[in-house]
Amino acid sequence: MSAPDSAALDRIVEGLGYLGGSTVVADARFSAAEADGILPDDFYSTTNFDTYVRVGGVWHAARDQRMDCALVLRDGLPHCVR
Repeated sequence: MSAPDSAALDRIVEGLGYLGGSTVVADARFSAAEADGILPDDFYSTTNFDTYVRVGGVWHAARDQRMDCALVLRDGLPHCVR
């Protein structure tokens, strides 16, 4: 999905509610890992498709995009890590 700006993307996401998508547009929630190599419950496993994450009210492309990784915040931006 793409949009010319974050406000337009928010409207698109809100419009997907009738398909079962959440109508709440909110920032992604990040949790601390218990230890290296242990991921929190309900973590998101990335795909090979472009991934965008809402942080601080702004949509950001996940850095170092690759499949089967976790998203980690580094300097306020989402990064894919193994």
